[in-house]
Amino acid sequence: MDNLNFVLDMELQEGRIVRLGDFGSFRISVSSDGVTDKKDFNSSMLRPPRIIFTPGGELKDTKKTLEYSRISQDGTTAEAGGSDSDSPSEI
Repeated sequence: MDNLNFVLDMELQEGRIVRLGDFGSFRISVSSDGVTDKKDFNSSMLRPPRIIFTPGGELKDTKKTLEYSRISQDGTTAEAGGSDSDSPSEI
């Protein structure tokens, strides 16, 4: 894992997309506030860079097969669905 972290860091700093086979890929995303004239742009308008992970096919498919159930405050599992209320005391 240390080597993976080292290589990810090195490659992402070079602006490359790091693809890890079927697992997925990592890339850097940078954005800024917009301006109408490029003369008005300066580096203080850049937002902090973000690392974006895009899962591979199998991980994307995993999201489709997930099932959810409510767990009450006492730790017992309740039937999925139930009341339409999203009150924090009921979740």
